[in-house]
Amino acid sequence: MAVPELHIDVAAVDAHATKVDEIADMLDQVTAAAGYLDQQDSVYGEFPSLLILPILNIVQEYAVQDLRAGTDATAHLADVLRSITVEIGITDNEAAHVIGFQEGRR
Repeated sequence: MAVPELHIDVAAVDAHATKVDEIADMLDQVTAAAGYLDQQDSVYGEFPSLLILPILNIVQEYAVQDLRAGTDATAHLADVLRSITVEIGITDNEAAHVIGFQEGRR
């Protein structure tokens, strides 16, 4: 049975991790903006502030919590991608060393 050949482009995975980091930074900015709106009640005007604001504050609190969780998860994904590239690099180098050693013994 033939073993399928698998090649993972380490540079491409690392570049993808960098893009995921950029998205995490954007989500962090969105979270900060949502938190700012929650703190600045006057941005909604007098009428909404008195009647609707208590409900909006609850919704905003949940939204900010979810945005923070999403930001943390996205940042963690970037870290996982980087750790995969390290594992791939180490595994490939070790395999090349073992194969080179085996070739010398023939």
